Amino acid sequence: MEKAKNPQFSQLLKNSDNAKILETIGELREEGTEQVLEILAQLFIDNPDSEIRSAITQFFCDLKNQSSAETVIALINNKHLHKAKQMLVSSCWQTRLNYILYLETFIDLVMTEPFEIAFEAFTVVENIECRVSEGRKKELKDFISSKLDVCREGNLVLADDLISIVEQYEE
Repeated sequence: MEKAKNPQFSQLLKNSDNAKILETIGELREEGTEQVLEILAQLFIDNPDSEIRSAITQFFCDLKNQSSAETVIALINNKHLHKAKQMLVSSCWQTRLNYILYLETFIDLVMTEPFEIAFEAFTVVENIECRVSEGRKKELKDFISSKLDVCREGNLVLADDLISIVEQYEE
């Protein structure tokens, strides 16, 4: 039944009636699966309506299923969804999901993306609230150091703070 609903939701989201789209997004909050996240990210790009974009942003910020973190990271890395990247990265620090396994992704974003996205990624790194072992801290600091030479000039102020943030993670 879940597989049958995803195409149904996909069709409803292609509707030209914004009220119907908002209603569908509301239904997805209750019945949607992780597979609809890509559909919503694409809709965020395709539909310029601010109310719809706000509803999609809130949808991502309200994710509660930890397995959705892997899907969100895949969407962030999807080149076809680049225009939704800032919203997706921003949702990562606003949600309850734990992105500790994906810190290298966010560190890389701090180094390589335009400042607006880099700042959102920096905020994710800054707000990690999990315990991190000394070994993992060393891995992260080494990763940061290895990336500094490719850092965008405008992002250096953020990149320079990453190591001190990692050092402050609780063990």
